[in-house]
Amino acid sequence: MDEIARTTETLSPLIVDVDGTLLRTELLHEAVATLLFRKPWLVPLLPLWLLGGKVALKRRLNDSIELEVDVLPVNEPLVRWLEGEKARGRKIYLVSPPMRRSCVGWRRASA
Repeated sequence: MDEIARTTETLSPLIVDVDGTLLRTELLHEAVATLLFRKPWLVPLLPLWLLGGKVALKRRLNDSIELEVDVLPVNEPLVRWLEGEKARGRKIYLVSPPMRRSCVGWRRASA
């Protein structure tokens, strides 16, 4: 087995929190801002959605809007480092469970 194959096999996957780590903000804030500008008629529903808790609010937002991942405020130095790690063969997982669709969109944009 060559050195590169051995190194790739021993690299542990990276699990990256989207909120406040990959992004300089939180997906919840970005989702609310997007809702305000793209679907303002849904804004009065925000307090009702929040009655179900923060996770329920995030899920409702996730179902109601689609974030444009290419315009989100990302942590550029971290993104460059992650790209380097990905090039080395390391698996990278983005974590933000209630905003899953947003992370899937991000994965497509960075593929």
